[in-house]
Amino acid sequence: MLKIAIHCLIVFSSLSAFAKEYQVAFYSDFEPISYSRNRDASSPEFNEPQGYEIDLLKAIESIPESRMTFRYHGVKAWDNIWLSPHTDPTIDIAVGGITYEKRRVLDKDGKHVVAATHKTLNFKQSLLMRTKDTLGITTHADLTCAFVVGAVRGTTGETRFLTQSGIMQDLDQGLLKKGISVILDDKKFITSDGTLSIYDPKIKNRLMLIPPDCTSPVTKYFVAEDTMIPALKEGHIDAIARGYIGNKLVADKANGEFVVNAIFSLECPKNEVTTCDKKEEAVFFVKHGNQNLLKKLNRYIDELTDHGKIDYETWRLNKKIFMERARFVR
Repeated sequence: MLKIAIHCLIVFSSLSAFAKEYQVAFYSDFEPISYSRNRDASSPEFNEPQGYEIDLLKAIESIPESRMTFRYHGVKAWDNIWLSPHTDPTIDIAVGGITYEKRRVLDKDGKHVVAATHKTLNFKQSLLMRTKDTLGITTHADLTCAFVVGAVRGTTGETRFLTQSGIMQDLDQGLLKKGISVILDDKKFITSDGTLSIYDPKIKNRLMLIPPDCTSPVTKYFVAEDTMIPALKEGHIDAIARGYIGNKLVADKANGEFVVNAIFSLECPKNEVTTCDKKEEAVFFVKHGNQNLLKKLNRYIDELTDHGKIDYETWRLNKKIFMERARFVR
């Protein structure tokens, strides 16, 4: 047995010696999918990642034949994190529970600059609300101008909320409904004529969206996910628009104060929003053209998730699931 153990150690060490280190940009604030041990960017622990997608990468790293190691770099600003393998020459992979959208593989000029892996997990979007305020609110159609909804600029939670609530006409072009007033950080405002896109750089620093009538809610913007929780608790906003998984984690820890409501997926027709099981897909992003890295990641993502059958709920019940499966991957 000792000889076998020594032989395995030698083989592992030999393979590790030829491993390539890849630089990973990870979103620091998406607990439990991708987050920093300490979310203060000045902390030494800011670049120490945790979460579902991190465990997936660590399991890949543990497979000697993968010959891959990862060094992590926390990113506080979400917007365009998926483009970091293109915009930052030191970054190879971007992760953070990032939903795949066609526009996210393109730069501002429409050029294909990053590529997406196979899915890492599935999820839906939702609203996190104070339990006492949920009466009569089951879908986004129930929201009126009496409600202020918090969102982080550029997130999937923001754009899908705006589309689902009718503030934005479509996800791809991001056209804001005519009459929507966009309040900017310099206190100036721009009123949409129906051709203003949420992706337009001139409204990148938006603070609020004010509807022209009472058929839509007010949208208030925050810099990071965590800053929205105190605002909801203190009544400065009435709901938080983001993924179901993150909202459910907060609700479960809130002793009944918060509840997850209006769960939806844009992959579902609006008239089937409460019954449809379709979900959006999260992926990793790599530089377009790096086929070797893309193929390796796809292979191990498929192996470790059993081609998508193992998802967040399985991992939540057994945080060692990926490491356990990695032992049998060759």
